[in-house]
Amino acid sequence: MSEKFRAYFNILALGAVIVVNYMANALPLNGNTTGALSAKYNVLITPAGYVFSIWGLIYTLLALWVIYQAMPKHISQPVFKKIGYWFVISCLFNCLWIFVWHYEKLILSLIVMIGLLLSLILIYSKIQSDENRPRYVLSPFSIYLGWVSLATIVNTSVVLKYSGWKGFGLSSETWTITMLIVGSVLALFFTFKNDDFIYPLVFVWAFIGIGIRHMGDIDIIANTSFTLAVLLLLFIIWRASKRTNILKPMRT
Repeated sequence: MSEKFRAYFNILALGAVIVVNYMANALPLNGNTTGALSAKYNVLITPAGYVFSIWGLIYTLLALWVIYQAMPKHISQPVFKKIGYWFVISCLFNCLWIFVWHYEKLILSLIVMIGLLLSLILIYSKIQSDENRPRYVLSPFSIYLGWVSLATIVNTSVVLKYSGWKGFGLSSETWTITMLIVGSVLALFFTFKNDDFIYPLVFVWAFIGIGIRHMGDIDIIANTSFTLAVLLLLFIIWRASKRTNILKPMRT
């Protein structure tokens, strides 16, 4: 009974996230759309608008995930027991962030975003620790965690800029490049540690979007973004080919 309750609760929680995100823009909540607020609290590391379409992919994959985990033949799998109610908690953070962001509580929005990030890290770790899990059970959270990692960097930049932080006298361009490098290092570390090639692809997607946004305007940021995106992509290809070579003897 508890397994069914958990599984259906996960479905309801994701449904609530989708409804809250939709209504926040349809109403709009507090008279602002999510995109309008992103434009209002503008930081250089925010990518071009089309990049945010990744949410459609994330929610589609999560929808498939909650359906899969609720199926009778999958509902008792150990991996879902390990996750417990952490997915529901992550959904609560997601919904809460929408409210605090739309009411322009910037510092609180960062705190909530960090809560979402930590809950996703925990879910990811629990799934990855199960060696018998189906491979695709982890994939939605690789993308989701990658995007929220980037969103946390952007949210941090917003809070610092609009709280009056002067950046130790360094220019906004310098700090943006620094954050891009930090993001790249994070993506590399995550790939090495978890052997996950999906997570860094989210950074490639976002960096290309940042480059496109600043192309012909702030060339140093555009060029840095494109360069880091290419380097990350080359690293992913190299790492994947190396992994394939390691697995070949095991298959013979």
